[in-house]
Amino acid sequence: MSSYALTIAAADSADEAKRSADIVCSGAHDEQPINEALASLEGRSGKVYFRNGTYNIDSLTPHPAAGLGGICITGADAHRALTLEGENQTWFSTFPSYDISGGVIFNVTDKAFGDIDGSVPVSGLIAFPDENGKEPFPGRVISVTNIALRLPTNQRPDTCGVNLHHVSGLTLSNVFVTTADPFDRMQLPAPGTRGIYGLSGSKIAEYRLTMCIVRGFERGFDLPGEHIVADGCYATYCKYPYYLAGDGTYTYHTSVFLKCGHEDCLYGPYFGEFTREGSLYEFIAYDSEFSVGALFSQRGGAIEANPGFSRGHVSHTATLEGVGIRSYPFWEKGSGSGFVTRQSLEGTACGPQTDLNSTPWLNEIHRGIVTDTVRENTLSAFRLTGELGYKYLECDLRTTRDGVPVMSHDDTIPDAEGRPFTISELTYDELKDYPLTAAGETVPSFEDALKTVYPYGITLNAEMKTRTAEFYRRAAELVIELGMSGRTVYNLNTADRAMVDMVAQLDKRARFLFPYDPATLMSFQDLYEDRTRVWIVIPDHRVTQEIAREIRRSGHMFMIYHVNDPAWFDYRPDIIEYRTDLGARVGGLIRDYLRRAGR
Repeated sequence: MSSYALTIAAADSADEAKRSADIVCSGAHDEQPINEALASLEGRSGKVYFRNGTYNIDSLTPHPAAGLGGICITGADAHRALTLEGENQTWFSTFPSYDISGGVIFNVTDKAFGDIDGSVPVSGLIAFPDENGKEPFPGRVISVTNIALRLPTNQRPDTCGVNLHHVSGLTLSNVFVTTADPFDRMQLPAPGTRGIYGLSGSKIAEYRLTMCIVRGFERGFDLPGEHIVADGCYATYCKYPYYLAGDGTYTYHTSVFLKCGHEDCLYGPYFGEFTREGSLYEFIAYDSEFSVGALFSQRGGAIEANPGFSRGHVSHTATLEGVGIRSYPFWEKGSGSGFVTRQSLEGTACGPQTDLNSTPWLNEIHRGIVTDTVRENTLSAFRLTGELGYKYLECDLRTTRDGVPVMSHDDTIPDAEGRPFTISELTYDELKDYPLTAAGETVPSFEDALKTVYPYGITLNAEMKTRTAEFYRRAAELVIELGMSGRTVYNLNTADRAMVDMVAQLDKRARFLFPYDPATLMSFQDLYEDRTRVWIVIPDHRVTQEIAREIRRSGHMFMIYHVNDPAWFDYRPDIIEYRTDLGARVGGLIRDYLRRAGR
């Protein structure tokens, strides 16, 4: 089979590059000469060499089975090798937008998106299948090197950067896929958006990714096949950095991720349901980084909805900006068949595992910081808690007449002028007629409270005053939707096993608080033992050695609940020493009088 090579320059390429190029693009509709060049290689192997510059893609080519494409590789019926290679990797990012410049950039413009049907899949760079959506095997083996691709936005559903799903072999090296959405105003990506979409099925030893980066997609690397070898790849600001839900994965074949990682993603790698034997995944020296307060570091951990028969092992570290370097749970405990999860974290180079179970909860602020002008359970109280540096906050939730979760301890409270009103008798919109302060602040929704505390890295102890399944469900959905799972502890005010199970199924990283009594300890002794706290009211229930031993035997941790009594702290100033004196795990202290506790 004959091969061919040609060189293409951009409108802004260097003069020398233009003089030596076979094709020089004009800077408008550059997809047309590029696609013509690729079409000229149908039926044979070849290499297209791109000189540094920006290639503007202003229109999209339709395909009956694959939607619309910008740069389009055709000829699905030929067994051949095709290489797209950029001159070199010299991309630069400019703060705060982190937009890219330099090197070879395929720039899909707003004009290309235009008025196209929102239901049609779109890909910036795509290898079109045949008209039936198939790829004959053996077929095309595609290599892409030193090329960046930028989409205009991540808000259009079913949009993909590099779509090489319908090929027989795939090698990507130094490929960067991003969007024009500025870093400092990045929105959560639309459903079905993908950075790099890899091939499916069993393509032995022909599925390699090296030093590839994706930014701002629902699925950073969507890699459904097997025999994957990824080295030094990274996903940022994605919902799932790696999406490994297989289609056509049949055997215990191994995929290896070496020195890969993600930064500020909502979740960790996702594993779908495999209906046959499943696959083995090895993550070696995996790195996950979280910037405190960043929108996309909301979850701070990994969740897999249905791992099926997947198996694997992780050698993993995590960097959390502002709190040092520590291990962080990669998968939820017990989430999959055969996975080595938390055990893999012990003894790592970054130190012992640290999570909510082993971090002291000292000074958990009761209903927020209150002043002469700031009322409890308001956004101002929560914001002030964060501004003063406190990381743990107790708050109260109940429902309005129209089912909106809002923040209040009592159902009937006075407004700023002392007029009483009852929350459960009013809709959320009607609550706005009852300002709580002279500044006009009203009863906040739980949704707004979550959005307020999130940037401060605060963990919420959310006490549910409304005790219905629908209320619990709505609260958990908001926690998940707004990225506070893993940073929300549910105090359901019930020991009803069905209610607890429901919330635990909705929020896989839910933690729970229960009031202390022997029956509760027995009922939940073997239930979610890594997610459970037992809180004890003081001075109503004195923390005695006997109670502490009982809690210790149950394996739970307990919170010491103490509010509205400044004299009590003077009575027991050794509260922190309870960790050793009582021989039980004390999660922390819920209280109002912060300066005293701070001593």
